[in-house]
Amino acid sequence: LKYAKDSEVNLSEEKIKKLLKLYNLRSLKIRRKKTITKIKDKLYINTSWILPEKSRSGFTIYGKESNKLIKFWYQPKTRGKIELSLPKNIIINEEFIQCLGLSIGDGLNNPGILNNHYNFANTNLDLVKLIYDWLINSFKLKKENIQISAFSPENFNSNIQKKKISTLFKINKSKIKIYKTNRSKKLDVVIQFGNSIFQCLYLELFNKLKKIIFNDMKYRKAFLSGLFAAEGHVKHSTHNTIESIIFAFNP
Repeated sequence: LKYAKDSEVNLSEEKIKKLLKLYNLRSLKIRRKKTITKIKDKLYINTSWILPEKSRSGFTIYGKESNKLIKFWYQPKTRGKIELSLPKNIIINEEFIQCLGLSIGDGLNNPGILNNHYNFANTNLDLVKLIYDWLINSFKLKKENIQISAFSPENFNSNIQKKKISTLFKINKSKIKIYKTNRSKKLDVVIQFGNSIFQCLYLELFNKLKKIIFNDMKYRKAFLSGLFAAEGHVKHSTHNTIESIIFAFNP
């Protein structure tokens, strides 16, 4: 730019403005090359391939690599930049696929265009903790950015419920919100992560991984076990034998 202004090149004002615009870009458009690699019997998938080229609202998503992370971002017209750092490569194993199935069963998979959150809810605290750990360990999301709340029956003691949740998740009780309701007979725990870039990644995960899941028996079993934990039901008789197994899911 200094050369263009000081030399005898005599660039037009329009060309200088274009150069300035290019110079001020934080990064370039992401290269959308499919990348699934196997290293020492471990399968990895590249996050830049999973993410779509544009956000759900139609803005181009950019990315800048740094060590083992990629900082993704896009610029809406009326707000500040939406940003998120994610691992460059995510390890794909049976535990990951199982959590994906569980999340598809009890997560938010058809959000409205104005909803930029990832949600997961369940009355089983251990399953909620499984997804909580999945978000932190696989996607390196920061604990302080994941919100935990619960819907509790009117007759439940909120302090006892908060202590139970805080002990399991190892977070301060003050960060947990409890909402009283007469529509539930059990404590329903919800974890939420508000970021539209992560939402884009999550909504593309199954489409990108379904061939791997369908073609490998261990991944099929893992996916179905997670999905069944969310959507399945086993009914026992008075003799403690299995009376029926029910599985219902809207694909």
